[in-house]
Amino acid sequence: MSTCLSRCTVMALALAMWLVGFPVTAQERPDGRAPKTGLAHVFDRQLQRFQSGQFDSLDAANLQQELDQLRASLPTGDTLRELDFRAVQCAHTLRQDPVAALKVVEQALLRARRVDAAEIQVRLLLCAGLARGISQTPADALTDFDQAISLARAAGLQAALGDSLAQRGSLHSLQGEQAHALLDFLAAQNHYRIAGKNALAEANLINIATVYRRMGEYAKAGEYLRQTREAALRGGKWTELFTALMQLGFLHDDTHQPQQAEQTFTQALEIASERTGMRQDQGFARIGLATAMINQQRYREGLVVLDQAVADLTSIDDTSSAGDLQLLRGIAVAGMGNHYRALEHYGQALAELQRSGNQRYLARLYRARADSHEALGNDAGALADYKQYTALRETLTENMRSEQTAVLRQQFDASRRDMENRRLLADQQAREQQLQALMRMRHWQWVAIGLAGLLLAVLGALAARQLGRLRRLRVLAMTDPLTGVANRRRVERMGNEAIAHARERSRALCVLSLDVDHFKKVNDGFGHAVGDEVLVRVAKTCASALRQFDLLGRVGGEEFLVVLPDTRLEQAVEVAERLRQGVESLRFQEPATELRASISLGLTALRDEDHDLAALAQRADVALYRAKAGGRNRTEVEP
Repeated sequence: MSTCLSRCTVMALALAMWLVGFPVTAQERPDGRAPKTGLAHVFDRQLQRFQSGQFDSLDAANLQQELDQLRASLPTGDTLRELDFRAVQCAHTLRQDPVAALKVVEQALLRARRVDAAEIQVRLLLCAGLARGISQTPADALTDFDQAISLARAAGLQAALGDSLAQRGSLHSLQGEQAHALLDFLAAQNHYRIAGKNALAEANLINIATVYRRMGEYAKAGEYLRQTREAALRGGKWTELFTALMQLGFLHDDTHQPQQAEQTFTQALEIASERTGMRQDQGFARIGLATAMINQQRYREGLVVLDQAVADLTSIDDTSSAGDLQLLRGIAVAGMGNHYRALEHYGQALAELQRSGNQRYLARLYRARADSHEALGNDAGALADYKQYTALRETLTENMRSEQTAVLRQQFDASRRDMENRRLLADQQAREQQLQALMRMRHWQWVAIGLAGLLLAVLGALAARQLGRLRRLRVLAMTDPLTGVANRRRVERMGNEAIAHARERSRALCVLSLDVDHFKKVNDGFGHAVGDEVLVRVAKTCASALRQFDLLGRVGGEEFLVVLPDTRLEQAVEVAERLRQGVESLRFQEPATELRASISLGLTALRDEDHDLAALAQRADVALYRAKAGGRNRTEVEP
């Protein structure tokens, strides 16, 4: 799922967390003023309701009414209460208009520094960081979060420090630095407990779950997310529930479960429409929903939902998902057979995705664009994009492995530091009881050895799992994704190997070129879904009719190539006839019951002057064209 989309849903949770994270009352103000009667008392009471999360479940219109009441009760000339109001105003306008929220908070920060209001400064810095993260890039928010952490730590504001660490952790996670993110989230959890903010500690679990999802630890991520979803549902915390549902949708998407993803994003859209009232939430939920539909090849439905998402985001001038939207449009129109238009969308998406540094979506773009180039016969373009895709996939796999190793290393380092502290304590006690201290030291040495062994075992298991993933990626790189047979690259490589083997042992070898007859009419008359089914059925039928050592591969839209090692020409004719009869006997269900598939075949045998598979394939194509010209559904031989 998209980095921009994931970024904004995580920041929505961060926003909800810090709104209730460290409320300040008038008794706690730096100047020690107590609440007064009249407007000041009304303002403080209304402010407390905002900061306690009482208004989190309101829709946008009712929330604005409460914000207007807070503004109306603001006492004239009360700088501290005005800064309180600006912090709340920034928080509740952030997702509707992040640019406007940033302007408000920057002006308020200047005044907060002049009156030395540390707690209010932290809240304003966090809102500024969130606004920059949404309207600009995550890196732009880092300075604000670092300043908030330093200020909260110096002032001893435990809940504020927890919120600041949680938001910086979200930023690290979005930038792919999962080890740093996990450390920040765990530190935030500790400060929330010290401050007695158990609800915030519980909400912080979704941040930890997001880290595990991005590291590929899907089972652990799902456990945390489901726990957070149920807690948010019980407490009526709609922003947290929306974020948990979005992250669960991303998890289903990552684990290739598009139907479950569609159900989850539909639930998120209902929450965004009926509870939070945020157009941005609705837009992001619709992007997730459209992605799930497109992954199920429901391209037209997906495009309709994408248009609705664009309308939502355009209404608040949010362009953070422009690259994702163009990529999804390209995949959808390519799935509908319009590859020229798909290439236009991919070109528009490329610049946006390169600017955001979203390597995962860039990899998906190159793979999709390679497929479109191949469908249009542009083999050079397809090869170039496929190389880009392969390189990015290797980088992503290596990054994930590195982050997993870094997390384990940092966890081990933390355990080692803890053991060292305990050892020093044991040394101090040894001055009084030397024998007891010696036994303790021996105990901790064994613990250290055990932890080191455990770490090595875990690292070995992770390395083995990554090797398995790499092997699966290599298989995918050599397989046609639609039919499951070999792709052009694999046919060419193994075909040339078979030719070399035949020459070394003076064995016969034949090549069959076959083409589905009238395939364009099938697509035009029955649609691309039926066309895809025809290709899959033809490939399956031919594969089952071949011998174990024969090789079948898809080399074009409806074109296949068969390499028949250790096969003489007369034997190959029998094989060709077996394939032709098998395809001719195929029958299809609604809406294509009257459809009758057939294939034309061209056959040739290895000659002394043939140096590679290309020469045989060219002669087989000549025979194939002769079979087409001779009425189709037949085999022609080019000796």
